[in-house]
Amino acid sequence: LEVLNRVLRHNIRTETNLIHGYADMVETSENKSTVDVIKEHALQIEEMGNKSRSITNIFEQQRNDSTPKLLDSIITNSIETVSEEYPAVEFSYSSHSDSLSVDSVVEPVVYNLLENAAVHNTNPDPQVETTVERKGSTVELTIADNGPGIDEYEQAVLENGTETALDHGSGLGLWLIICGTDLAGGNVTFDETGPTGSVVTVCVPIHSPSDSAQRSAAKKQS
Repeated sequence: LEVLNRVLRHNIRTETNLIHGYADMVETSENKSTVDVIKEHALQIEEMGNKSRSITNIFEQQRNDSTPKLLDSIITNSIETVSEEYPAVEFSYSSHSDSLSVDSVVEPVVYNLLENAAVHNTNPDPQVETTVERKGSTVELTIADNGPGIDEYEQAVLENGTETALDHGSGLGLWLIICGTDLAGGNVTFDETGPTGSVVTVCVPIHSPSDSAQRSAAKKQS
């Protein structure tokens, strides 16, 4: 969290300086594009705040031994929310394991994966497909889209680690996905499906209802 707070302050300071600079230009210019740039950076500051708050909540959930949640409910609720924000995107979901529970920290991971697949999809017919399959004591969640694939910046985040994501506010969503999956005891992989489209696979342990009680008891003993 210390690293997050440090880099977030840097990002916000950078965005604020840009806003001030363009605001000064507006005083001597009636160029509409200048106003649009100011609005864009203001929205980026708001988005950084929202992402950092989600990341903080993830750490708090893990610290408080949160109760496992049904993966099916996590996915359906997330799809419903994201589809309202991006109605042009067609979402599909199939699962053969709708009664499996996972660490609740997976919830913001799923939401951000779906949001990322929707917001960056420039295909005239944008589609996002979610599938779930049990793999022994783990469950594998796959989200595939027909968008432009993984861009150079995202590749840098995945190859160089979370510091790269934190150095740029737009990478906080990826950092949240990677960090949240790790806290859930799982792993995440990013692949491309050719010139268009990408596939993200999250594999996390399956939890039983007794897991929460066992963690609570261990916490009391400690």
